[in-house]
Amino acid sequence: MELTITKIGDESCIILPQEVLDRLNLHTGDTVQVTDTPEGLTLSPSEDYFDEAMAHVEQVMKEDAVALKRLAE
Repeated sequence: MELTITKIGDESCIILPQEVLDRLNLHTGDTVQVTDTPEGLTLSPSEDYFDEAMAHVEQVMKEDAVALKRLAE
């Protein structure tokens, strides 16, 4: 797929077609990770959700420490 670099204000941008967004399960406002690989750049969804999920897990573990300890026995 060939895309054109577009100027928007002071920034240069690549507009991703909807099919690419759908394939990566991305939506307007999502963040992406750009990784430099030997084959070129790789675009993937950002893993911010992982950090959020871990923060939630830590909170549950803190609140329910006694119950979790009993379940582990």
